[in-house]
Amino acid sequence: MTVTPTDPGTLSSSTSVYKMAGCGVTFTAQHTTLINVAVLGQIASDTPGDGAIAQIAYGTGSAPAKNASATGTQAGSIFSDSSAGTTKQQLTCLALFSATAQTTYWLDLAVLAVTGGNAVLNGLTFVIAEY
Repeated sequence: MTVTPTDPGTLSSSTSVYKMAGCGVTFTAQHTTLINVAVLGQIASDTPGDGAIAQIAYGTGSAPAKNASATGTQAGSIFSDSSAGTTKQQLTCLALFSATAQTTYWLDLAVLAVTGGNAVLNGLTFVIAEY
């Protein structure tokens, strides 16, 4: 399953505080199994010389809104772009987690500004596979 959510754009992700991107991606697991998630896109900061960190987050219930405090379970690789500033970098985050059959999960990115400024996300695609 591939999902392209609306671009979150600029997040008010102050330094040392993870904020949710508010992507609102949901899926229902068909089997009790492992879920493999890849998120591809672009990440930058709105401030020259600063950067951003992103990691996949998932949970059940209502999906978090854009700029909400970090929630759910953060999983998988952490993408770190510590100093690219306003130059967009290719973002790749990967996660693997277990799921319960017939349970609906939400997926999002937890994002943190590095040094200062705000994180900017564009062109995100979520690829979800059950194993």
